[in-house]
Amino acid sequence: ITGMYTAVVDKANKSIVRIDDIGSNVDSALSDTGSATETVGIIIGESEDEFIILTSSQIIGNSKEKIIKISDSTEIKARLISKEQNMGLAVLSMGKDNIPYDERSNIQAATLDNSYIISQGDTFVAAGKLYGQAESVDFGLVTGISAVSGIDNSYEIIETGIKASIGDYAFLFNLQGNVIGIS
Repeated sequence: ITGMYTAVVDKANKSIVRIDDIGSNVDSALSDTGSATETVGIIIGESEDEFIILTSSQIIGNSKEKIIKISDSTEIKARLISKEQNMGLAVLSMGKDNIPYDERSNIQAATLDNSYIISQGDTFVAAGKLYGQAESVDFGLVTGISAVSGIDNSYEIIETGIKASIGDYAFLFNLQGNVIGIS
């Protein structure tokens, strides 16, 4: 069973990136767990020239440029494409030209799966910023599912036993390593 979770985590980590503000004040932004403005995003698509990243609009702030941290040694500027406050989502674009070739081969767009086929009791892996720490993973069970209707949309809330801290932002993966939700 451990090997199955390891494979899911390995696949998830190829699509998750760390995101931080450009020009954040290092002295005031650093905490025991890294930058206080750091969050995560997930690569949801790519073209010949760029990767498209989905993240939280509430956490990333208002600056038009962000830093994407591919690894501890590689940081790439990204630009804000769109921000949707009601759903709390933002889309960023990161050019491929500035990513070293050997690191580019370790990056891939996540496979988005159908969250409507999830059932109570299903096992999932959560990866992203958990417990206040970027690059964290956990696993658990879907404890419940509830439907929410808005003015022009509806969606499901996937309830889990994973405790969220303020500022956490993670992605839920099924056991095939495909994205099924956002925490």
